[in-house]
Amino acid sequence: MRSFSVADIKKSLINNSALVLSLFSHQDILKWTRGIVESISVSTPYTDKIDEIYINTHIGGGNHRLFDESHTISGMWEKVRDTYPDDNLLQETTAFISEWFKDVTTPAGMPFINIDDKISYDASRKWFTENIPGVNSRMFNDFFTYDIGEIFTSSFGVTCAIFAIKDEDKKKLEKILGQMSVLTILSANPLMGISVIFLTCYHYYKSKKSISLKNISKGAFLASFGFLVVNILGPLLFIQLVIMLVIYKSFNFDKELIIKHFNKVWDNYISKNFHKNSILLSKNF
Repeated sequence: MRSFSVADIKKSLINNSALVLSLFSHQDILKWTRGIVESISVSTPYTDKIDEIYINTHIGGGNHRLFDESHTISGMWEKVRDTYPDDNLLQETTAFISEWFKDVTTPAGMPFINIDDKISYDASRKWFTENIPGVNSRMFNDFFTYDIGEIFTSSFGVTCAIFAIKDEDKKKLEKILGQMSVLTILSANPLMGISVIFLTCYHYYKSKKSISLKNISKGAFLASFGFLVVNILGPLLFIQLVIMLVIYKSFNFDKELIIKHFNKVWDNYISKNFHKNSILLSKNF
């Protein structure tokens, strides 16, 4: 059985950053984590206290976390502290982390700030969705919220960029910045956008060299293509293929056997979900 060193893992992360970032930017990943959390969590008095304003006013409907003053970090902490007059700091901290995690794993996410003027917010959303191509209501709302998927992808992108910086691999770093830049827009991920700005400024400050638009464009294209493919085919197929690849490489399977099994899994998936004579079948490549 082959053993993987830290250097192998680091190299693999950097080389496959476009695929990993595209995969974990898919909304189905968040739905899966939400399903797991819902199966092991229960509603508590803390939950009821946090949702108290929405229960009484129904402000915002499915987007009530943006307007109810209870789902920002500070707002949620205040509601948790107000639930019981005699619980200690450890109990409050544990409850806060639990309630925050339950909500941050939902597609609606958690707000960065509370929106005090809902009328102005709705008017702005309407203007953006009507005047900017590609922007819809969900995307507009996403720019004001964050979720566990966005935290993970942003952290992963930053980690890969740091590896590239330490290796003084300017070309790879710029490709990663291109990947993160385009996914910031495609997945409406403001955390990743902030990370890109910080990394770009740091890269320029350290290297004192101009940034190559060619490398940025290559990275953006790879991430765009990966995002498109994952959204068309769904993330399940890619997770299966990645697991197979890791297992086969760990046991040093023959390359031809790996390709054969990959083609089989791919063709079964395409035939089942599209058409038995689809042009996406491996025999057509």
